[in-house]
Amino acid sequence: MVAGQGGFFAAELSTFAAKKTADELRSAIVSPEKGRDPRKGPVTINLIDGKVLSGIPRNEDNFSLQLQTSDGSFHFLKKAEIVSLTRSGHIALSADHGRRLSAGELHDLMGFLAQSAGSGAANKSSNNSYDGDEE
Repeated sequence: MVAGQGGFFAAELSTFAAKKTADELRSAIVSPEKGRDPRKGPVTINLIDGKVLSGIPRNEDNFSLQLQTSDGSFHFLKKAEIVSLTRSGHIALSADHGRRLSAGELHDLMGFLAQSAGSGAANKSSNNSYDGDEE
């Protein structure tokens, strides 16, 4: 999601590139699991009543968990109702952007994120390998 537009299941990216160099931004796109806290990824929850829910934890404390499922619904759960909680340890979305995006598409995505953040991140690196000639 950028500026309130787009999907709701992933993070808000409006300011994502604000304090990143082009190299950091490129790395975050092509290797999104690098350095990521495995506790922040998707979970599967088995409840006392037999229901099984999968989604992204939005808030969690010692007594409750707020889970957002892929349909956008929020489930406010008491931890006493949870039989088991399994953290997947990986991100919910595909992590092969480095193989799926051409150099030009990657550069365009980086530029869009930098522009959305009001940042010059796409131009902050002297090691930017894209020269603009690829179609």
